[in-house]
Amino acid sequence: MREAAITFAIRGAGAAFALGQQVLLARLMSGAEFGAYVTAVSWILALGSCVSLGLAEAAVRILPRYTARG
Repeated sequence: MREAAITFAIRGAGAAFALGQQVLLARLMSGAEFGAYVTAVSWILALGSCVSLGLAEAAVRILPRYTARG
């Protein structure tokens, strides 16, 4: 239970930091600059989630069988 609370606290702190960063950038940049920034970050996150296509999970499952065969 203690580990879950620590994990929850760390994730909450990360979310608060991200929110603060967004607010700071929105204040420092013009509307057009911030819009371009948000668009670029959104595309990077969307494409980044599609890029792996489950290869990390497949590697965890397939590599042990491959190495066991020699």
